[in-house]
Amino acid sequence: AVKAFTLKEDERDAWASLLSPFRTSDIFGIRVNCISAKCPTRPELVEAIVHSLNAIGVSPEQIIIWDRTGWEKEKAGYTLNRGGKGLQCYGLDAEGVGFDEQSTVEIPSANLILPLGMLLSRVCDHIINVPVIKDHATSGFTFSLKSAYAYLPLSKTIPRIDKRVRAM
Repeated sequence: AVKAFTLKEDERDAWASLLSPFRTSDIFGIRVNCISAKCPTRPELVEAIVHSLNAIGVSPEQIIIWDRTGWEKEKAGYTLNRGGKGLQCYGLDAEGVGFDEQSTVEIPSANLILPLGMLLSRVCDHIINVPVIKDHATSGFTFSLKSAYAYLPLSKTIPRIDKRVRAM
């Protein structure tokens, strides 16, 4: 898919055209969405991305599959691994990860300044966002831009507004 999208014949050239500058020593974060275990970013799709990165020389230890929480990832079929040998897989809630108070983002419409997740601000050289399309009570549906909200501690900051009609 990466070769077809970039119109490159070589897998390494395809990734390099998307992730510039690109070195096999970089840390690659694969941001998945597992908030709904019934409709998560499919582990099989992520495995294909990991396989492709491995094929161009990126070692499994340099790849971090991540989401907001580890428990959501486990429910969706991912195996957690932090600091061990092989593919890394954990959430922003893992000990020592969390949010970076030194790197913030402003959301003027909500009058907020929030810290970025440390994986985004300090750890990963590249982020590959692999979202899912799903419905959302406030926005109607969500995809890649809304998926990036997991970089911020929004769930503790903005109250959830549920507009769905409830049967009485």
